[in-house]
Amino acid sequence: MRDLPRNQEVPLSTYQQFQIPRAADAGLFHKLLLGLSYRDYEICAEGVPAAFGTTAESWLSQQLHYDLAKAEAKRRSLRVKKLAAV
Repeated sequence: MRDLPRNQEVPLSTYQQFQIPRAADAGLFHKLLLGLSYRDYEICAEGVPAAFGTTAESWLSQQLHYDLAKAEAKRRSLRVKKLAAV
């Protein structure tokens, strides 16, 4: 933000705080990636409330629901469908 009469930049404390990397953020990001890559959602769910403002239980429930729906889609046979490739 600029102060036009003085022709100076006005530092914003909130913006400056976002510019400082925090070790907690790096650890949380690492934990989320590790859990997602190994499909170990319990590891991820521990850090989700702090990062996204949701509960671990609701996030874990959504992920399990997604995995069940994905598994069901893989089990469905396409033999009953009449498909044509072009």
